[in-house]
Amino acid sequence: MIEKVVDTFDAAKRIASNFATTLNVSVDIRVSGNRFVVYIPERMRIPDIKHFSRMVHLFGPPDEGRLALLDYVDTSEFSLSSLAWYDPDSNLCWDVSQLLHESWSKEHPCSGSVVMNAVQYAGLSGWRLPTIKELMTLTLQKLGAAGIQYSERSTSFWSSEESLYSGPEKAFFDIATRATGNQRFIEQDKYWSNPGDGYTERARTIFVTADGQRNSS
Repeated sequence: MIEKVVDTFDAAKRIASNFATTLNVSVDIRVSGNRFVVYIPERMRIPDIKHFSRMVHLFGPPDEGRLALLDYVDTSEFSLSSLAWYDPDSNLCWDVSQLLHESWSKEHPCSGSVVMNAVQYAGLSGWRLPTIKELMTLTLQKLGAAGIQYSERSTSFWSSEESLYSGPEKAFFDIATRATGNQRFIEQDKYWSNPGDGYTERARTIFVTADGQRNSS
C-alpha cells in the first residue's frame, strides 16, 4: 500500500479520481489529524517504462512526479543497454528511447535527466542536456542508425546552453540545416496587433552522457 498525504479533501479526491480512472484500481481516502491520506494499492505497479511518462501527471511537477512514480515501476527496465546509443566518433552516449519525456516539438526542453540518473538509465550515469558542440556531432544519418526518432519538419534539438534572450529559454541546434537557433518568449502587445504570449520556436529533447564508453561493447 502506497500513501500520499495532502492538505485538503479536494486535493485527495482529485488524486484518488485520477488513479482510479487511469489505472483502474480502488483508492481509499482517510483523515489523519488535519490532513488527508490517499491509500493506493501496490498491485497497480506499472509493468514497463513505456507507461512511465503517461502516469507522471498524477504525481505533481515533472521531476518530483517521476521520482515518486518510481515506487510503482520495476527499475530493472531502465538498465537495458538498448535504451542508449554509443557514438564512437564522439565517445558520447545518447538517449534512444526518449520514453521519459514528451519529446516531440516542445516549446522548451523536457525534464527527465534527474530520474534517468536516479535509475542509472541504460546502465549509465551523468545524463544531461547536450551542449551545442555535442549536438553538432550528430547527423541525420547517425540519428537514423541509432534509431533516434525525428521528423522532416522537426530536426532541431534543445541544448543546455542559454538563449541569447532573457528568461529560462535554451538555444537549440538543427541537425538537418546545421544552424543554431535561440528560443524567446513574445508577449502580446496592448493593441493585440501581434500573436504574442507564446514561444517563437520549438525543438525536441534528447539527453546525452559522456559515460558512454561502458556501452560501446
